[in-house]
Amino acid sequence: MNGFGERLVAAREKKGLSQKALAELLDITPTRLNYWEKNKREPDFYYFSQIIEVLDIEANELLGLSKTADQLNRNKDFSLSKIEQSLIADFRNLSDQGQDYILQTMDMVKDKYKKDFYSSNVEEKVS
Repeated sequence: MNGFGERLVAAREKKGLSQKALAELLDITPTRLNYWEKNKREPDFYYFSQIIEVLDIEANELLGLSKTADQLNRNKDFSLSKIEQSLIADFRNLSDQGQDYILQTMDMVKDKYKKDFYSSNVEEKVS
């Protein structure tokens, strides 16, 4: 899917709505909706916000700025170790304040202890 219009058609069809039905829900003419779907015009912010509400779609997805669920599932070629899974579970069990504290601590620590491929290889060769 390339443009906004194609993504709008796909979202409308996914909801099982005809052009006429969606136009009625948006209180516009079917011709206006057709212009949007054919990439001849784009909706203004008001109608864009109405579209995402009616079609129950993320704005970024309709704009083509996010990956779809299918794309995300295809890219799951990684796995988490038991320690990583445990850390995630522990993090999720913290209060918002606890999570904020962990994130701040990570920001302070990550630069100091970040893995540096070049320096670790130099140290190995020097030793």
